[in-house]
Formats: sequence, structure tokens, C-alpha cells
Amino acid sequence: MKGLARLSFLVAVLTYSTGSYADFVEPEEPAAYEPFTIEVNAIGANTYSPVHLLNEPGLGDRTLLIGFLKQGADFTLPPSMPLQIDLPGLAPGTYTVKTAHLAGLTDGDLVIRDTDLTFTVADAPPTQYAHAFFNIGTEHYFVTASDEEAETLTRKDGREIVDFGFNVWHAEEPAPSTAVPVCRFYSSLVNSHFYTGDEEECSKLQAEDHGWEYEGIAFQALIPTDGACPVGTDPVWRLFNNRVAELDSNHRFVASQGTYRMMIAKGWLGEGVAFCSSAATGE
Repeated sequence: MKGLARLSFLVAVLTYSTGSYADFVEPEEPAAYEPFTIEVNAIGANTYSPVHLLNEPGLGDRTLLIGFLKQGADFTLPPSMPLQIDLPGLAPGTYTVKTAHLAGLTDGDLVIRDTDLTFTVADAPPTQYAHAFFNIGTEHYFVTASDEEAETLTRKDGREIVDFGFNVWHAEEPAPSTAVPVCRFYSSLVNSHFYTGDEEECSKLQAEDHGWEYEGIAFQALIPTDGACPVGTDPVWRLFNNRVAELDSNHRFVASQGTYRMMIAKGWLGEGVAFCSSAATGE
């Protein structure tokens, strides 16, 4: 493994601490997908890079690797320095923390050290499955997090389940504090539904008269930050068929990047990551 090229980036804020050199997590058991802080002792490093989540054979899928990079021969830190890292939140599970730095001033093998820190991110509230449907007659896609509505649709001619759907939280049940309510709209003009977790977009559609009727909160979901989903979740992409002029507007939400690319190749517009599908819990 050379350098940091094989590490998946995880957004974090790092600061130096003037306290003790103990490794710890605050809070002791972080809530799922909610921000928390860890402090780790940086031994023998010159300076630091952002925190990374390492998914490498032999280290495990639940290892946080704090990578340190040299920034010149004249730049040094004390032999031991406590470093505080503010993390945006992780999926439930038990994590270990390791540190790493490059052995030389140029890119080379990483020197990885164990720390004394292992911590557990608490379980999230039970998820709800968002079912994905396709209407053969209208060629429109539709999602619902209501099991009752999904059961009704499976009995109707012209409707079929597509994809594998994705995981969200029920509109009226507990969810992580970082989950947002997702608004559902319907337009009889184009016979299509639209969903958004963007509060501003939801308010705008409710306030303005452009043919979309607000139907309430469909479900609660995690949304991406700068296009990236929290570690331990999967992106759900939004597509648009771009048929406004034909009065045939329709959006599709897919949890498969392959399907996302296939639809773009067919002429649909890729609108990026709309939601983040959590791991199923409590089911």
C-alpha cells in the first residue's frame, strides 16, 4: 500500500489539544450518524492530513486511520501531540483507531500504529423500506415508504417493483437527529410524484403555484453533504427525464450507480445524490 492513494476520504476538522495525551471519544458512545469528537495521540508525526476511513484487507472495514503527512524536512512537531478530530457521524458499529505516517519525505510505505482506542457507535432507530415502482402504462417511476401503499400498488395492473429500493425512517417515528423530513408532491398535470429533502425547495413548491400539490412528509432520510454520504451509508441518486415540454415530467431515485449511469445513457439527466440509504436496523 503506497501513500494515501487507497484511502477513502472522510470529512473532518482537526485541531491540536493542549490537554493530556489520552485517547478518548466524546461522547463515549456516539449516536448513529451524529457528530462526535475523538482525541488521539500523534506519536512521531510531522503534521497531519484529514482523517480517512480505511477499507483494506487485514485492517477491517471499521477502522479509522488518521494519516499524517510530512510537509518538509524543517517542519517538526513534538514527539507526542494530542490531536482532536471532529467527525460528522458514522454508521452503527464498533470501530478501532489507528494512526499512520509516511516513512520518508517522499511518497512511500505507510507506517501504521495501533492506538488504545476502540469505540462503539450506537444503533439507529429502526429503518423503513422505501419501495420503488414502475408504471408500465405511463413509464413513470414512483417510490413509497408506506408498506400499505406498496401492497396496494402490487395488486394493481401496470405497476411493477423495480430496483431494490432503499432504507429511510418512517415520517412519524424516531430517526437520527441528522435525518431530515422528505416532502412529497403530486402533479395531476403530469401524473407524477416528486420528493425532496431540501427544506428551501419544499417551501418554495408549497408557496408557489406551479402545479405541484403538497402531500405531506413521505419519510425521513439522511442527505449528503457536498454530494457525499456519511460513512456506512449508500448514496441514492436522483434522475430526471427532462420532458417538461411534453407535460411528462418524472423523477427516478436509484440506489445503484450502474442503473444511474444506464439511465443517463438513455437520455435522463443525472441530478446527483439526493438521499443516503442507511443499513437496515430493527427489522
